[in-house]
Amino acid sequence: MDGTLYSSPFCGEPPTILVVDDDPDIRNQCRHKLTKHGYRPVLAEDGHQAILLCQQQLPDLVLMDANMPGMDGFTTATTLASLFPESRLPILMVTGLADEESVNKAFKSGAEDYISKPINWAVLRHRIRAILDHRQMEKALRQSEERFRSLAQSSNDAIITADEEGKILFWNDGAAHYFGYHESEIQNQPLCQLIPERYQHAHRQGLLHVLRTGELKLAGKTLELVGMDREGREFPVEISLSTWLMGKKRFFSAIIRDITARKQLEREREVAMQTRIAISALLETALEPLNMTSQLTVALDILHTLPWWANKAKSSIFLNHEEEKVLKLAVWKGWERDLPHLCSTVAHGVCLCGQAALTRQFLFSNDVLLHEGRNQQVPPHSHYCVPILFRHRLLGMLNIYLPPGHKRNPEEERTLHTIAQTLSTIIERRRMEEDLEQTHTVLKETRLEIIHRLGMASEFRDNDTGMHIVRMSRYAAVLGQAAGLDEERCEVILNAAPMHDVGKIGISDGILLKPGRLTQEEFEIMKTHTAIGAHMLFGHKDEPLKTAHIIALTHHERWDGKGYPHGLAGEEIPLEGRICAICDVFDALISERPYKKAWSVEEAIAELKRCAGQQLDPHLVELFLRKMPEILEIMQEFQDESQSLSVSARDLHGFGAFIQWESRMETGIAEVDNEHRHLMAIVNKLHKTMGTGTSDTPVIEVLRELEDYITFHFANEEALLYSLADPWLKEHRCEHKRMKDNLAKIRQGFHHVSPDGNQPLAQLLRQLLVDHVLTVDKRSLCSSRIDTKKTVTPI
Repeated sequence: MDGTLYSSPFCGEPPTILVVDDDPDIRNQCRHKLTKHGYRPVLAEDGHQAILLCQQQLPDLVLMDANMPGMDGFTTATTLASLFPESRLPILMVTGLADEESVNKAFKSGAEDYISKPINWAVLRHRIRAILDHRQMEKALRQSEERFRSLAQSSNDAIITADEEGKILFWNDGAAHYFGYHESEIQNQPLCQLIPERYQHAHRQGLLHVLRTGELKLAGKTLELVGMDREGREFPVEISLSTWLMGKKRFFSAIIRDITARKQLEREREVAMQTRIAISALLETALEPLNMTSQLTVALDILHTLPWWANKAKSSIFLNHEEEKVLKLAVWKGWERDLPHLCSTVAHGVCLCGQAALTRQFLFSNDVLLHEGRNQQVPPHSHYCVPILFRHRLLGMLNIYLPPGHKRNPEEERTLHTIAQTLSTIIERRRMEEDLEQTHTVLKETRLEIIHRLGMASEFRDNDTGMHIVRMSRYAAVLGQAAGLDEERCEVILNAAPMHDVGKIGISDGILLKPGRLTQEEFEIMKTHTAIGAHMLFGHKDEPLKTAHIIALTHHERWDGKGYPHGLAGEEIPLEGRICAICDVFDALISERPYKKAWSVEEAIAELKRCAGQQLDPHLVELFLRKMPEILEIMQEFQDESQSLSVSARDLHGFGAFIQWESRMETGIAEVDNEHRHLMAIVNKLHKTMGTGTSDTPVIEVLRELEDYITFHFANEEALLYSLADPWLKEHRCEHKRMKDNLAKIRQGFHHVSPDGNQPLAQLLRQLLVDHVLTVDKRSLCSSRIDTKKTVTPI
């Protein structure tokens, strides 16, 4: 015994042990020990009292002293066995005699085991446990046998006997129920009448083999075969066969059970399991960084893993556009070209898909003629249309296309309903995530746009185009990366650097735009732009304004400590300030200003080397010069009109030669041509971003960048055309508005609509942009006889 309460094999209470002993000390010791180990002891001082207690309630075990006055243990055991013959009451005899005669006498009297005195309590516990375990197993076995006999007596299985010619001799009621024949109808009929024709040859061959060899290979085995009733209906059966000889004749018997319900349950379980696997796989993909198209493509791939559709089904998913009352094809699988070509858009109420969309009802058809006439080119097929609904809102349509003549199947319907419900949750979540991302992006871009425009406002006062801050901030991001800063920190510098000279807003035009050298007094005033800018940006805890404050205050500090406003030296100057100092100096050198001509790149590089260790951080200068190929690409992409560097034939952002600048696109006005080049660079960037296939957010960000810059460019171009009294200005403005509106619609709806595979989005934008430059812009600008060399007038 291990101290744990021992469960009675007969009830939920602790096992009852009757202790029979004339010694009160032993009875008390037994009561204490048995109670401690979870038993319920009942005490008797002699055999008569033991019999009376057993007549009131039989214990689970009797612990009997052999030597007692009056009726001894042997006699008591014999009496109990005669009084309760069916109970097989277990008796453990306790005797002080260990001789062979006493032991035999104990067993003959009905004892199941014995133990000698003095009692070894550890041995006694194990003996009690062993006897009770054995009794429990015996009872379980008897109960099992009783259940089996009861089941056999009430069995509805078919039992059939046939002779060696295969004629039926015996037929029970179970067989009549399964096969539909009364015994009088089927007796002496061939057994093959119950077997489908395709299996009858194998049946005859097996019968001949047994008659020839006397061997029934399948004897003792349970087989799953197919039976056929009198109506010709086939159904699965489980069959056990046996054979015997009576004289010289051989006979056969079969016990047959209809397992239609079991097979159906197995099928349903298999379908349910496969469906659960598919649903789990779908839900896992919902956590991956996929855009809507990729998500739905993966969903169809998972759907085609279901074994009952894998090799014969085609599929598609349409997304619903409630405002337009149409379904638009999002993804498909299995179709080569017919479906995408003919069914890219389906109006509500039109065709089977449109009917399902209009009614929000599950539809099935195995007749392709129900489709609209325009789709008659689609090969014949059967068709499930399953609405994807989220809180009664139609999100889209799941379609399964099967071979013609396919029968509607309730199991398939249940599976498709379950998958559609899962898809609705995933699609809605994906849309909410993308909407949230887009909202976050809009807020972020709005804040950055305000910062950028404030920086441009300061630059426009002493810079012809404001492209200086674009170049300088991009140089700073490249140099930050070279200095070991992570991507996030480099992006902060990229967005903060445009504010480096925001303090120039507080400097008078007389000083800021003075074409000659400043006096010492004027220079002291000019130096205050760092403090003015830092004051404007002070107090912000969020990026990039926090870093912009540092850059505005420190980008004119010098490595040798002779800078301003605080005379910081070496690494006392924040890294961001040292980075922007180098980038600002370089771009100032290569840019034309009211007070100087632009330096060549070679001259600017030589000046950086000269200033390294004095004005500029020497290590950062070295890193900047190593990055010169990237610096030159930025410089060429965002060049001012006054710069003479030409744009290379390849796309400088590294996005491939998707769209290139060509000499035939030149309008003759350098500022306009530079802006056109930049627009084409953004389209190249869009083309590369769309190829990543992870999330729509980067694409939307590039679309916003394109939208912002095209607004800036159109405003500049219209102002120029107004000054030239362009006769086509009104038409030009209309064309600009149309392009801006289309671009806004594309950007707003991009994460809900996949671009048409025959005309990708980037290709469409390239065509629109090139056509506009070659026709509308050149018509207005090339025909105007103007001086293409702008005169810089200080403001």
